[in-house]
Amino acid sequence: RNERKDKARRKYEKDAFLTPMYKFQILIFVSLFIGVVLIAFYVNFISKRSTNQLLKLGTIASQYGNGNFSNDFTDEPYSKDIGILSRALADMKTDLLEYIEKEKSGEATMEDVKKFLDKKYKMKEPVNA
Repeated sequence: RNERKDKARRKYEKDAFLTPMYKFQILIFVSLFIGVVLIAFYVNFISKRSTNQLLKLGTIASQYGNGNFSNDFTDEPYSKDIGILSRALADMKTDLLEYIEKEKSGEATMEDVKKFLDKKYKMKEPVNA
């Protein structure tokens, strides 16, 4: 009988010792899981905002290509790169409208066209990939 009591007491002591450790492990696992989920939502949110702005810039560029200059990118850029791209698109619109007006009035010469294209559409800096 004493042997059974000792065995039962040891099992109880072992369970009493290990139970807080198991609870701590569960707490750590749940905390890590919640952290990973929150980070995933944050990354999704940030990438969706940038992607939506890039899609909008692409749509505006396509409209400019079709001769529709009525739309502008008025959103606040979420990143430096998107800001640079939106300013370049606005500059391109201004330059194209100026060129179209010159072309309509007959002021544009072949030399103007060449200067316009050389000035605006040559890469001034290499693009870092």
